[in-house]
Amino acid sequence: MRICGLDPSLTNTGIAILDCSLSPVQPVALHSIGWGEDGGKSYVERNRRGRSLASSVMQYVIDRSPDLVIIEAPIPRGLNRSNQPDLWWLFGLLLAECDIRKLESVIVNPRIRQAWPTGNGNAGKPEILEEVRRWWGGAYKREVRNADIADAVALACIAALRYGYEMPFSPVKQRHWTPLLEKVVWPASAPAAPEQPEQLRLA
Repeated sequence: MRICGLDPSLTNTGIAILDCSLSPVQPVALHSIGWGEDGGKSYVERNRRGRSLASSVMQYVIDRSPDLVIIEAPIPRGLNRSNQPDLWWLFGLLLAECDIRKLESVIVNPRIRQAWPTGNGNAGKPEILEEVRRWWGGAYKREVRNADIADAVALACIAALRYGYEMPFSPVKQRHWTPLLEKVVWPASAPAAPEQPEQLRLA
């Protein structure tokens, strides 16, 4: 199984694709695509930029044949930001592309993506980047070259753990486990959740 994590961003969308046939899971693609800036001169231009970015991201993803895509949703409270409508537009386009291409998708709240790797629901991107670069014993530190890729790696690992695959870090903690079962809606085709590790049941 291959799982793709997507961290949508107008400036730099993070992409991480994990090969779950390996133990622990291993990245086969770590990449980011974006415009380098948020703004646009008109709504028509912003529309074109969103469609172009979504197309580029999805082409990169499809070429690497994932079985599942896990996407971070935009922050609802950020609606007062001038670029927030564009970010929701990009999110919708990516979700629509997954649907059109019959790719199963999962949506994750930003707070879960922040807390899952760090234990801090208000963690900033530098904190998440530092943590993710430690995974795999630091073997992919250079390839995780920015915070957007790190976010995408965390998202892909969230799905990989839910599907029962071995993580690139140890130990798996309660914060890694509980949100997967209680706060994320998984596809109907997803296998039964793996049994919770003994040490977490006793924690």
